Amino acid sequence: MRYSTFILFILLASVLSGCGGIRRNLQERAAEAVTETIIEQATGAEIEIDTDGEAVSYTVEDEDGNQFSVSSEVETDIDAIEGMGFVIAVPSGLSSGYVQQMTVEGDGELITATFDVVDTSAELFFAELHAELVTAGFVYLDMFDTEKEVPDPSAENFLPFVTYEHPDGYNFTVLWGDDTTILSLTKMEA
Repeated sequence: MRYSTFILFILLASVLSGCGGIRRNLQERAAEAVTETIIEQATGAEIEIDTDGEAVSYTVEDEDGNQFSVSSEVETDIDAIEGMGFVIAVPSGLSSGYVQQMTVEGDGELITATFDVVDTSAELFFAELHAELVTAGFVYLDMFDTEKEVPDPSAENFLPFVTYEHPDGYNFTVLWGDDTTILSLTKMEA
């Protein structure tokens, strides 16, 4: 029997025989180890995964030493998109937030937050968010040449994909849905 298979059996036996919190901790560690191994074998990159309850983070390093880091966490009370020097308040009427942050060494950053829409309308949501983004120095991009300076969800030709630009090279995008909305803050390095 190969040594790694033997270790896997010991790990599995420990997971199955452990109690409560110990069993969950071992299960998380076993899942991390298996996932790391599969990804490393498939890609040739080195990966480090860390789970803590509903939070997951991982870092991948390729053979050239480039790093790619991702973390995600489920939170119920996210009141702001924070990162890259910004604190942008989340409009009211959203819940069950899920935040994912990604950093690619030397290439850029991304923060994405997904929410359930529970108690707001598109008009209220975009009015609140527009005010926050303008205060933070962002400018609305009228991608469809409607000659509007703010998103207008009541317009007949309104598309629920909205983008703002910051003069320092940041973008803030919104993908609006009546049940779910996604907010993204990005910075791409030149």
